[in-house]
Amino acid sequence: MSKDFNEDLKLGDLGEQLWAEHLRSVGHQKVSLSPKTHPVYWDVEIEGEGIRFEVKYDIKAWVWANHYNREPNLFLEYWSNTKEQECGILITEADYLVYIIEELPCGTPVAYVFDLKKLIQHLREAEKEKKYKTVTNKINGNENVKGWIAPLSKILNNEHGYTKTIILQQNINKTL
Repeated sequence: MSKDFNEDLKLGDLGEQLWAEHLRSVGHQKVSLSPKTHPVYWDVEIEGEGIRFEVKYDIKAWVWANHYNREPNLFLEYWSNTKEQECGILITEADYLVYIIEELPCGTPVAYVFDLKKLIQHLREAEKEKKYKTVTNKINGNENVKGWIAPLSKILNNEHGYTKTIILQQNINKTL
């Protein structure tokens, strides 16, 4: 997340477009982006198959990892502090989470795909055992959501819902 909400929306749209383009490139002809009207709780859908994806695009994961000399973390939103209710991955109607991280130094987008039900189950269990930090999004100054901070290497486990890693082709203009 950045300090500019509109920039975050554009980045989210870019991630959705990248994922939709990937799905088309592997043979799914009917791929749609969610209509931006509420209540719609998914980002990309393979039409006719009923498979839906929640897509997150994180351009800062490696920046922060390098800054703190550690591996990248995934920030997984689950609670709205302003509405005092569940949000993010806990309310999506998607089947899969696609978390895209830009690899440094070239900025190649890499998608990590998770079965959402298994991932959420893992995160709830890990929360009870205090395996991952829970933080607000204070980087943008408003701290309006809370999320789990999951180190990438600890979450890339089939038992935690991880299914695959895909290097995405950037055929889309990335200008924000």
